[in-house]
Amino acid sequence: MTQVYTTTTDWPTLDPLFEPALALAPAPNQPHNIPTSNTTSPSRRAANRKPTNDTPLDRTVPISARALPSAVDWRQRWGRAWLTTTQDQGRCGSCWAFAATALLEAQTRIEHGVWGVRAAADLLQGSGSGCAAGGRPDEALAWAADHGGVPDEECLEYEEAGRFYLPCGDRAGRTVQFEGVTARDSVVDQKRWLANVGPLTACFDTYSDFHDWDFTGKAAYKPSAKSKVGESHCVLVVGYDDEVGGWLFKNSWGATFGDGGYGYIKYGAVRIDDGPKYGITNVNPDPWSKKSHHNGILYQSGSGKAHRNFEVVRADPAGAMSHVSRKGEAPYGWFQTKAAAALPNGVMVEGQTAYGQPVITGTSFNRDYEVVYVSTTGSLIMWYYSQSQNKWVYNERGLEGLEGYPGFVQTDDSAFSLVVRTSSGNLQEWIRNPKTGRWSTDERVVSIDIQASGPSLVQSNIGLDSSASRGNLYVVGILNTGQMQMFYRTAASSSWVPGEIFGDTVGVTPPVMIQDYWTADEKAFGGFQLLVAVDGKVQHWERGNDDIITNPPAPGSSGPWAQVRTFGEGEVKHVWGLVQGSFGGALDAIVEDHSGDMWHWRFSGSPSEWRLVDSVPVA
Repeated sequence: MTQVYTTTTDWPTLDPLFEPALALAPAPNQPHNIPTSNTTSPSRRAANRKPTNDTPLDRTVPISARALPSAVDWRQRWGRAWLTTTQDQGRCGSCWAFAATALLEAQTRIEHGVWGVRAAADLLQGSGSGCAAGGRPDEALAWAADHGGVPDEECLEYEEAGRFYLPCGDRAGRTVQFEGVTARDSVVDQKRWLANVGPLTACFDTYSDFHDWDFTGKAAYKPSAKSKVGESHCVLVVGYDDEVGGWLFKNSWGATFGDGGYGYIKYGAVRIDDGPKYGITNVNPDPWSKKSHHNGILYQSGSGKAHRNFEVVRADPAGAMSHVSRKGEAPYGWFQTKAAAALPNGVMVEGQTAYGQPVITGTSFNRDYEVVYVSTTGSLIMWYYSQSQNKWVYNERGLEGLEGYPGFVQTDDSAFSLVVRTSSGNLQEWIRNPKTGRWSTDERVVSIDIQASGPSLVQSNIGLDSSASRGNLYVVGILNTGQMQMFYRTAASSSWVPGEIFGDTVGVTPPVMIQDYWTADEKAFGGFQLLVAVDGKVQHWERGNDDIITNPPAPGSSGPWAQVRTFGEGEVKHVWGLVQGSFGGALDAIVEDHSGDMWHWRFSGSPSEWRLVDSVPVA
C-alpha cells in the first residue's frame, strides 16, 4: 500500500503559474460576461460578507519562511470560489470518505481550475470498510492512491447502506490521480499549509453538545458537556481565523448544517490538534471532468511534471498528421515524443489526407486520446492514442459524404457525438456506441442552412440535476448568411432546437467553442467562450449562462452573446483549438495564418488581452 508520509520541513515547490491566485485569470472588473449574480463577483462577496483573502502569495519567499495571515478561508480567495457544494453522508458512518473526497475536489480545483465531485462510495465500498466499520481520510486516500485514484460520483452513486463494489466500466479514465498524502503535525505548519497550499483533513472526538451548537455564527465550538459520545468525526479543514480562535471546517451533513455546511472549532478543542492533519498536492485530474473545457486540435493532458502538458495533433500543409506536445512547466516549449512519431505522418493510407484540421479529446477509456478528422474525399477518419501501448492506433474509416470541420465530444453516457456539415449542406449529428464502435444518426439533422461547421460541440453541465444524468449538448454553426447560430439538444431528446443568431460576415471557417469553469461551484453553469476568424482577425465571443434554463436560447435574437475582444493583426485564416486549462484559468488558442503556420495565443486577466505566446511546429 502507498505509504502515508510525514514531512515537517519540506514544502511543495509551486510554479508561479501553478498557483491558486489565478494571476492569469480575468479579474472581476474586467469585461468578462458573467452576471453579477455569480458568487465570484465582488458585489456578491460583499453581500455575503465573506472574506476575500486577496493578499497575494509572496513567491520569492520559501513557504516555510512566509508570514502567516490572521485568517484563511478557501470558500473565497483572490476573488474566486474553490470548494464544491456540501455533501450529505446521511445515516452512514462515512464522514472519513467524504472528508477524503472533499480534499481531492478542493485540491483539483486549486491546482487545475476544474470542478468535480468525487465518489465517496468508491472509497467506502472499494476499501471494504462499509458504513459501520469506520475509517480515516488518510487511510482512504492511501487506498485510493494504490487503486488509480477516485472517480466522479456518477461512476458510483452513493447510498446510505453497504453494497457490492461495482463502479462504472470506464472507471480507470474517470479518476483523479495522486501519489501520496502529506501529514502536517504542528498547528503552525497546518496553518502554513492552509495559507499556501490548500485544505487539510482532520478528525476529532465528538461530544453530546456538538449537534446542538449554533455553527451559523463565527463562535468557535468548544464542548461544554463532559459526556463524550465515544465516536470520532472527520471533516475538511478549509481555513482558520485567529480572531475567532478556531479552525473553519466543511462538514458532510448537508447544507442545512451550520453556515451552509461550515462551522468553526476552537483551537485545541475535542482533540482536533492532537494528531496530524493531512493534505495532498500534485493531483492529476481526469479527462472526464475536463471534457467541456477544450475543443479542436488543442488538449491539455495529464502528462508532464505538473500534469498539464499541451497536446496538439495537426495536419501539415500537405495534409499529413503530426503530434507535438508543449511542456507544462519551465522551460516551456514544444517537442515531439517518440510515441507521437507513430501517428500516420508519412504513412498515410490513401484517401486519408486531412481536410482542415482534426479534433483531439481525452477519453474515459484508460485516458486514451481520440482523434477524428474529415479527409479530402469526405470520409471520417479516426485514430486513438493507446496509453497502455504508448502508440497511435488506426481506428476506422467511416461515414461518407462529409464536407465540414468536425465537432466531436465524449458525452455524459460515455458514448461519442459527432456534429459536422455534410456535402448536402446539412449540419448533422452521429452517435458512436463505445461498445460496438458503430455510428448511428437517427436522422439527427441539426440545420439545413450551414456553410461551415467546426469544433464547437460542447457536452455541458446545463440541465444536469437530480432528474437528469446527462447535460445538454450545444453547437454553433456558420449559416449561409454569414451569421452564427447556436443549436442545443437535451439528453432526453434526439431533436436539436435552433437557438440564438449572432455575428456577421463570417466565411467558410470553423467556430471553436468551450464552456468555461469561472463559476461559484460545480453545479453552476459556466459561460460559453467562442473564437472565430473574421476578416483576418479572431473574434472572441462570450455567452453568460446563469439563466439559460429559465430563458433558453431562442431564434430571432442574439441573446446574451457579446463580442468582447479581437486579436490577430489581420493575418488569421482559421481558429483551430481552444482550451481553458490549469495556467491560472487562462484561455489558450491555436490559430492558423494565411501561410499555413500555426500560432499559440493566450488570454489572461493581467493584462486583460490576448497575447502571442509562440509558434506550433510541425513534427
